[in-house]
Amino acid sequence: MDKVADIPPQGRELGLRAFLCPECGAVDTVLIHPDTHFGPKELAETLREPAIQSRIEAMQITMQIGGPDVQRKFLTDQMKLWGSRRASKRWSQQNLRPQRG
Repeated sequence: MDKVADIPPQGRELGLRAFLCPECGAVDTVLIHPDTHFGPKELAETLREPAIQSRIEAMQITMQIGGPDVQRKFLTDQMKLWGSRRASKRWSQQNLRPQRG
């Protein structure tokens, strides 16, 4: 494929590069990230900085950075902590809902 168009990134905005196959006429595009791209890796590095970690801990937040397995465990733990549908039904039967207005 031959490169036929190039729109460079400006500031923090993405750029675009277009390709054309001279033989079959197929086209393709690719996003171009700016040199200052701030993605998941950079976010994780920032959150691990000691000054940031101490602020997060002061707010009593436990930081867990990971993939689907970490997220699955977090969700399961939260469901256990806050209760299941059965527990919610039992609480509503006992009138343990917050009082409104």
